[in-house]
Amino acid sequence: MNQNKLFHLTRWRLALWYGVVMGFILGLCGLGVYQAIVHAHWQTLDRELESVAGTLHDSIENTLKQPGRLEPITQQLLPKTEKRHTLGAIHQGNYYIRLLNNSERMIAVAGFQPEGLPKSGKGTWQTLKDAEGNRYHQISLALHTQDNLPWGYMQMGRSLKDIDDYLANVKLILLLGLPIAMTLVG
Repeated sequence: MNQNKLFHLTRWRLALWYGVVMGFILGLCGLGVYQAIVHAHWQTLDRELESVAGTLHDSIENTLKQPGRLEPITQQLLPKTEKRHTLGAIHQGNYYIRLLNNSERMIAVAGFQPEGLPKSGKGTWQTLKDAEGNRYHQISLALHTQDNLPWGYMQMGRSLKDIDDYLANVKLILLLGLPIAMTLVG
């Protein structure tokens, strides 16, 4: 009788340790998967912004003649309401472009313009928050005239709302999946 009780106690302890170790392993795997998804999204976002901003930067920079002044042809590259093929990406509703002179005064804008977003053009890559707390990822590129004089900055950014929502759903699934997996392991 005493041996049977000892056997059951040992079996429960072994099952408990097994559950704890499996929970730890599954938790680490979930964290690893989440970090891999976050990293993949940031890499894709950076490449997307860099590609579109680089193409637009080169097009704009070829038209600039005087520092801080837009030429009429440059203004045609930045339509406010028209959808053009060259700027089709920024008309999806979550992109913005801002042209700032060397003293960081706004010269031109295109696309969606978030309210209360800082205008600093000094950092190449920045993640910023607007007045409502929405996050934006932005690249700032220096602009030069045709004579290679400093003109100002071009900032191109994108809303992170869709990515933040997706990552919140992934996190929720992983957090709900761990107890379910632990129940199945038990």
